[in-house]
Amino acid sequence: KSIHADLDNGILSLPMIYLSRGLSSAQRQRLFGPLRRPNASVSARARVAKAAIASGAVEEAQARARAFIQEAQAAVDGLPLNGLSEAYAQLAEYTVSRRR
Repeated sequence: KSIHADLDNGILSLPMIYLSRGLSSAQRQRLFGPLRRPNASVSARARVAKAAIASGAVEEAQARARAFIQEAQAAVDGLPLNGLSEAYAQLAEYTVSRRR
């Protein structure tokens, strides 16, 4: 899903966690501080989103999601799913490719 959707809703998502762990305390304060204010500006949210993309945090979170999906698919592989295996595979793919 879009990183902007989470930022617009004040949600701390996995990309933000990955981004923040690579920043010093001062860098985190400069980047995330403006988001703590009521009605954080669009430009402040855009700066955070841009930093998350540039740092590789978004791709890292997407890779983590894909890994979870692969684990889940492997766990049900071979189970009798009464013809639902294709639907589960499509649902799994949707969860990592959706955009808001």
